[in-house]
Amino acid sequence: MNKDYVRTMQLPNGFRIHVIIQPGYVRTSMALTVNFGSVDSTFKLDGKLVTQPAGIAHFLEHQLFDKDGYDVTEKFAALGADSNAFTSYTKTSYLASTVENPIEVVKTLVSFVTTPYFSTENVTKEKGIISQEIGMYADDPDNRLYVNTVENMYQETTLENDVAGSVESVNQITQNNLNLAYTSFYQPGNMNLLVVGNINVQQVYDAVLESFAARETVDSKIQKNRQNLTGKLAPQLKITAPVVFPKFALGLKGHDPVPEKLAGIKYEIAISIALDLFLSETASTYNQLYEANLLDDSFSYEFENEDGFHFAMLLGNALNPVETIDQLQKVIRSIPTELPKMQEQFELQKKELTGNYIEMMDSETAIVSQFGDFGDETDSVFDELNIITNLSFQDLISICIPFFKQAEISQTIIES
Repeated sequence: MNKDYVRTMQLPNGFRIHVIIQPGYVRTSMALTVNFGSVDSTFKLDGKLVTQPAGIAHFLEHQLFDKDGYDVTEKFAALGADSNAFTSYTKTSYLASTVENPIEVVKTLVSFVTTPYFSTENVTKEKGIISQEIGMYADDPDNRLYVNTVENMYQETTLENDVAGSVESVNQITQNNLNLAYTSFYQPGNMNLLVVGNINVQQVYDAVLESFAARETVDSKIQKNRQNLTGKLAPQLKITAPVVFPKFALGLKGHDPVPEKLAGIKYEIAISIALDLFLSETASTYNQLYEANLLDDSFSYEFENEDGFHFAMLLGNALNPVETIDQLQKVIRSIPTELPKMQEQFELQKKELTGNYIEMMDSETAIVSQFGDFGDETDSVFDELNIITNLSFQDLISICIPFFKQAEISQTIIES
């Protein structure tokens, strides 16, 4: 990380604060992140196995905005700030962005996350809201395509559940579930705050310290269950739904070992570059499939590298999804043989990726979204630019070939 711009501090209770100072920025953006996501509905607490309803992390995220007699978003709005939050498979993040009153916004962000309020009325109301949200996403074929493919790759694990859970699991959530999840995972040592902008570091530290002053810390020993996310893979699934064009997805479930911390970021960048070399709009393999009308502009791909699992996802529309899947599988299986021949293309792709990262440095929102905290090590756009710069062609080969050789493929097709 660029030490000229970044300050990392830790409160006596273990809460970590990272400040990225950008003198020319007018806006200040921040994220308070909890190492708690949808896969953590099963865990060990003080040595005892605990299983909670699917969607508990997402439900808890929603509930923290509801306080006794007011909604947190109103407080942020009064300070001239925008606020938001999201839950992923492995984390929950609370976001805020403002031009005015940045220190007050920091205090508000930390205070509302560290002061839960769960009433019977609010919990009941939230069940209805989230059930409607689940129904809305169930009616979205693109969302179903992604979620069902992940479910196919990781059967019999907590990954087979949608981040929001199901209507049935949400209706099982109680105040006791929420209290247990909160006291177990929302501990200072399991959270961190990132602030990006033209802001005083000491004032940020003091504001956070003040927000924690009245908070009682519960010393619980949590053991996450993320090492058991291998599961079983279902090779294919067909769904009937009202769609204009058939849709397809290919999930590539990784089985090769992934290094930790910044070495894991290097791994992720290498796999992403390899996917670009074969599937981006400038790749010859993509253009052959495009010209054959097997792919169109809806096609996209991504790589997910999380604690306990990693996979690539390819998805889009196709008039003939069976033929499209067949040809894409041939491309994927050819990568271990063809990639070692592509050093020149690799160097060009590195230059393009470098330009993208330099552009991200001008956006406080991009810096916040790209940030990761490993406890004793952090990951930012500055670190990742350095990794890209130093990534060799041999690094690419040694990282990517094991992934593509060992990956299992699951396919999903949605047709009317």
